[in-house]
Amino acid sequence: MMVLKPLLGLFFYLLASVSYSNLLAYKHERLDVQRAEYLSSEQPLLLFFFEPQCSWCIKQTPLLNSLAKSCQSDITVVGMGVNGDRHVLKKTFWRTRAEFESFEANADFLKQMGQIPATPLLVLLNTEGQLIKAALGFHTQQRLSDFLFSSLSISC
Repeated sequence: MMVLKPLLGLFFYLLASVSYSNLLAYKHERLDVQRAEYLSSEQPLLLFFFEPQCSWCIKQTPLLNSLAKSCQSDITVVGMGVNGDRHVLKKTFWRTRAEFESFEANADFLKQMGQIPATPLLVLLNTEGQLIKAALGFHTQQRLSDFLFSSLSISC
C-alpha cells in the first residue's frame, strides 16, 4: 500500500490535467453489442473502471445499477473495462448484469489518463469535462450517495 499512495497521487494529478473534450475523441468498443462509440452525455459522467479479476468491481456493479436508475436524470454511469481482452470483459459485463452502458476502454484513452492504478475506480466529470472527483475502492450505497452529494449536490 505504501507504493500505491504515491502512484495514486500522480494518477489524480495527471487526471486533473486531462480535458474532457480530448477524452471524447476516443471510440470505445461497447460490451453489449459489436459497435464502437464515443462517450457523450449532457449530464455529468460517472466513469466506473473495472477489470475482470476484481472481486470488488463485481460487488460494486449492483450498487451502481441502483444509482444509475435512481439518478438517471442527474448523472450518467458508464462502465469502462480495463486489463482484459474484449471476450473476457464482455463475460464480466454479462456476469455482473450491469444495467448501464459499458465499454472496453480504448488503449490511447488510457494512456492519456495516465493508466489506471487500481480498480474499482470512480471518476466523476462535470458537463464541461473537468474532473470533479475520483475515488478508488469499493463504495457502499451511502458512500456513493455522499460522493455525489459532496461533489454535485445531487441527492437521489
